[in-house]
Amino acid sequence: MGRRRTSVAGQLLEEARSIEVLLDELSPSTQVMEEYWKVSLELIDLVARIEELSKTPGIDGSSESYLSLRGRLSSIESRILSLERDVGEA
Repeated sequence: MGRRRTSVAGQLLEEARSIEVLLDELSPSTQVMEEYWKVSLELIDLVARIEELSKTPGIDGSSESYLSLRGRLSSIESRILSLERDVGEA
């Protein structure tokens, strides 16, 4: 039996879930707590939008909605990595 191919939206959702794990592993200091919760809420919203996108037939890696969500996910990931550095320095 062959492996089922994951859609681009499914792949994006998997990446978002991995980023959620990264965020969950942080122990933010009080100095970055506000940013931590802001990023958390944005990630929750983004995951919901990716789940909606995954129900849309025919979405590919060049669709505007996919590229927009991909950009938001990259931005959130960068912010989490920045928070991680701030936590490490505290």
